[in-house]
Amino acid sequence: MREEMRLAYVAITRAKSHLLCTTSWWRDGTQSVAPSEIFTMIAAAASGLGGLLVSDVAAPEDGAENPTIENPISAQWPRDPLGNRRQAFDAAIELVKSAPIHSLQESHSDEINSWMGDAQALINEQRKVKDQTIRVALPPRLSTSTLVALHKDPQELALNIRRPMPRGQDQYSRRGTAFHLWVERQFTDAATLFGDEYLDYLDPLEEDSKLEDLKKAWLGSEYANRTPARVEVPFETTIGGILVRGRIDAVYATADGFEVVDWKTGSTKLDASAAVQLAMYRLAWAKLSGTDISKISAAFHYVPTSVTDRPADLLDESALIALITNASKDSA
Repeated sequence: MREEMRLAYVAITRAKSHLLCTTSWWRDGTQSVAPSEIFTMIAAAASGLGGLLVSDVAAPEDGAENPTIENPISAQWPRDPLGNRRQAFDAAIELVKSAPIHSLQESHSDEINSWMGDAQALINEQRKVKDQTIRVALPPRLSTSTLVALHKDPQELALNIRRPMPRGQDQYSRRGTAFHLWVERQFTDAATLFGDEYLDYLDPLEEDSKLEDLKKAWLGSEYANRTPARVEVPFETTIGGILVRGRIDAVYATADGFEVVDWKTGSTKLDASAAVQLAMYRLAWAKLSGTDISKISAAFHYVPTSVTDRPADLLDESALIALITNASKDSA
């Protein structure tokens, strides 16, 4: 149910103007399956708002056979546009491949000259397509993780922006969410903010011994006995004309300023691009608190190993602006 709710939320919020919701009584097995509770909720809400229920198929009778198994429909996928002409087409291709290479110099045959002209036109067209660059504009709002992705691989980010895909939430991400919430509850009244039902929703799907190991490791770290100035600090700030949003895990007071800390539930040290996250957190806290950025340090704390990493030479505001503005000019 958790996974269905997450996926339904992603699907519904992506709809720009129209939302089509479908279900079926049959899957791959021999037993019929009732529609998801999510479908029932959406259908009821849509009906109340005047939405159209295109088809309302009654539930199969007891003992009914799965029609996809009883009368299977087979077809080739992906569809071959050549159909039964495929064999002759492949034979022609092989004939072309086995033919001697032509010099493309003018011939006494008008027909051959015509072929050469067509070939040259095709070659030029292919070169033109290869030289074309598809430009992808940065969205007006970015998350901190997107900013990290921009620094790490702008081309990959551009492809993801051009064709965004929802990502499944695995046990690791659920464990990380549960751990962050647990740390927050050590210093705030978050446990009563939304009620126990909300907290249970964020817990892992099953008893998780590794989550308990993370809790023990954190309680033995330097941060457990220190009281943070703030925890789970949301922020929005504009960098290079782009609104960047994020959430700082914790902020601790130091002798001459502050330190922003990000909890990492993995033990593998992150690459240099990840430091962009700390740079953004440091800048955001400087703006929120009115503190000179030189008085703010930043750290990743790897909980399983109790290792605290404080990267040197974090990007300052001008460097972060350059990262975004350069991408706005060059991302493709």
